[in-house]
Amino acid sequence: MTILYRVVTKHTKEMLLDFIRFSYKVRHPKSAYRMAVMGVGFILIGFLARESSKPLMVMAFVLGVATIALVFLRRYIALARLTSKDYLYQKEIAITLGFGQGGFWIQEGDNPGATMKYGEITQVYKDKANFFISINNEEVQVLPYGDFAEGNVERFEGFIQDKTKRQIIHLDISFKERIKMIKNQMKIAEVEHDQKIEEMKKKK
Repeated sequence: MTILYRVVTKHTKEMLLDFIRFSYKVRHPKSAYRMAVMGVGFILIGFLARESSKPLMVMAFVLGVATIALVFLRRYIALARLTSKDYLYQKEIAITLGFGQGGFWIQEGDNPGATMKYGEITQVYKDKANFFISINNEEVQVLPYGDFAEGNVERFEGFIQDKTKRQIIHLDISFKERIKMIKNQMKIAEVEHDQKIEEMKKKK
């Protein structure tokens, strides 16, 4: 298979932090807001209880400050847990991803990578520094722009969008626009699924 794009990367702390931010944006987009509101609510309870119950006031202030602090510290807590379990990070194993006309492959270290079809890519996201490729809704590969060893990174978006037939979701746009794009992708997936079922019925 002729390689048109090749990415050679590693699981560094910077990359894993980008992955954690991605995960929060896509899977838990409102969690930080909800935690901040909860923290402010605890602090407000503390103010209201300062005359009637000092133990309640202290407990509410502690809970409020701790909850707000967790909003800022949670990604670093997640990073510590991730690095303690990620053998690719611990052993500094290089990850190579190659993309050709007929498919793509992923290689970890010296292990040979199996060729995969573009239909196995369920969604592609991007932010200011990375592409995030979701494969079979089970794993996410992070492709930092600076780690493209072959191929023009600026043309990769059009290439992968053409191969997967899926619109790339830009994470640096508003939450409302991201939801709209995801809904459109879901509708396209439903249509494709219905078409496959109809084709199977005709073959019978």
